[in-house]
Amino acid sequence: MPLNEPLTARMLRLLNNKVVLFVLSRYFSYVIQFVNSLVVAYVLGPYYLGIWGFVLLVIQYLNFGNFGIDIALNVNLSTGDLADRKKQSAIASNAVLATLFTCLIYVLAAAAIPLAGVELFPKYGFTPFLVPVLIITCLNYFNVLFLNICRTYSLFAPISIFQTLLQAIQLPVMFIFRDIELVWALLAAMVIAHGVSGIIYLRYLPFKLQLALDKTIVKQLFGRGIRLLSYAVTFYILLLSTRSMVGYFYPVEVMGLFTFAANIAAALIVGLSSLEFVLFPKMINRLSADELSESMLGTFRDVRFIYMASAFLVVTCGLLFYPVILYFFKDYAATTRVFAFLALSQIILSSGFGYSTLIISRQKEIYLIIHGLVALVINLAFSVFCRLVFGIGYETMALLLLLAFAWYDYHVIKLGRQLLRLPGGFMNIARDLVPLRSIPALVMIALALVTGMNTLFYALAVLAFVIFNAKNYKVVKQYVQTLFHRPTVINIQQE
Repeated sequence: MPLNEPLTARMLRLLNNKVVLFVLSRYFSYVIQFVNSLVVAYVLGPYYLGIWGFVLLVIQYLNFGNFGIDIALNVNLSTGDLADRKKQSAIASNAVLATLFTCLIYVLAAAAIPLAGVELFPKYGFTPFLVPVLIITCLNYFNVLFLNICRTYSLFAPISIFQTLLQAIQLPVMFIFRDIELVWALLAAMVIAHGVSGIIYLRYLPFKLQLALDKTIVKQLFGRGIRLLSYAVTFYILLLSTRSMVGYFYPVEVMGLFTFAANIAAALIVGLSSLEFVLFPKMINRLSADELSESMLGTFRDVRFIYMASAFLVVTCGLLFYPVILYFFKDYAATTRVFAFLALSQIILSSGFGYSTLIISRQKEIYLIIHGLVALVINLAFSVFCRLVFGIGYETMALLLLLAFAWYDYHVIKLGRQLLRLPGGFMNIARDLVPLRSIPALVMIALALVTGMNTLFYALAVLAFVIFNAKNYKVVKQYVQTLFHRPTVINIQQE
C-alpha cells in the first residue's frame, strides 16, 4: 500500500480485502457471542444456566458424531487440486451422502429411546430436549461440511453469515422469555439459524453437488475421518470431560457457575481462531512436504509466536478485567479462581498451535490420539479420585484440566520438533510450551492466585509481558501487513 495513497483509498482497499472483512465479521460475531453469554447468564441465573449449559454440553458431544467426515473432507480438499472441480465435487458429494447416512442412524436411535421408556439425564430433565437437539446436530453436520468447502476455496462470506446468524438470532429471544421457556427459545433460534445458513451455503458452493455414490470415496472418508476424529475427540473431550465431571458430582447451580466461567474463558481467545481458521488449509498443504525450507521454518516459528503471544496477552488482560464483569453478575462471584484456571488453560492450548497441524499433515494423527487418550484418562482418574477421597471443589477440577492440557501439549511439541528435525530434550520442548519471555508474567499471575491481590499482580503481568516481548513486535507488524496487503497469500493455489 503506497505511503502517499489517500486515506480514503486506503480504507476502500482494506474494506475490499477478504481477510480484513472476514476477521471483522468474525470479531463482530464474537462480540455478539460474548454479549449473549452475559445476558443469558443474567436472565437464567445459576440454576437454569446449569440446565442450558448441560444441553449445550450434549450438543458439543454430538458434534463429534459424524465420524470425522467433515475433518477428512477438509484435509482431502486442501491437499487436492482445487482446479479439478469435478473430482472435488465428487469428494464433497459423497461426504454429504455419508452424512445423510449418519443422520439416519441417529434419527432411528432417537426414535427408539422413548419406545424403550428410557429417561435421559433426569437430573437436568433432558429427554424433552432430545428432538430439537437432534435437529440442530444434523443440520450442523451439513453446515460444517459446506463450511469446510468454502474454507478451502477461501470463500469467507457464507462462513461469516453462518457464524454471525447463529449468535444474532439468539440475542432477541433473551429479552422475551425467562427460565425454562428461554432454554426452549434458544434451541428454536439455533434450529432457524442452521436452516437458513444451510440454504445460504448451497448458493455459495464453488461447484455443484452431484449426489452419485462412490463407495471408494465414502470408505476413504470414513477411514481417514475416524482417525482424525479420534484426534479431535481426545483433544476437545478433555474440556468436555471436566464439564461432565462437574455436571455429575455437583448440583445444577454449580454447573451454572462453571458454565459461566468456561464461556467467558473460551470467549477470551475465540477471536484468535480466525487466524487458525484462515491459515489451516494452507498450513496443511505446505506442511505435508517431507522437507521444509529454511524460509518455511522461519514462517512456522513466526506464526507460532504471533498466535501464542496474542493468546497470552488477551488472556492476561481477561484476568485483569474479570472482576469488572463480576461486579455486574454478583451471583457468579465465586467463579474467580475457576475462571483463572480455565483462562490459563487457553494459554497452554496455544502452545500446540502449528505442531498439531504439522502432525496431521504428515498423517501421524495416531500419535495425537494415543497421547490425547492418556491425558483424558489422567484427567478423569485424578478428578474422580480427588473428588471421592478429598472432596475437592469444582475449582480444583479446572486446575487438574490445566495440568492435563500441559501434559498433552508437551508430547505434541515433542513429536513436532522431531518431524522438523529440531533439537529435542526437556528444556527445548519446555521452552516451546512456556517461552522464557512469558515466565515473568506467569510469576505475577501465580502471585495473584496465592495472595488474592488480583488487580495489582494481573496488571504487573500485562506490563511484564509487554516489556519482555517488545523486541518481537516487528514480526507481528510484518505479518499483519502482509495479510492486509496481499490477502491471496492465504490461498492454497496462488492467484
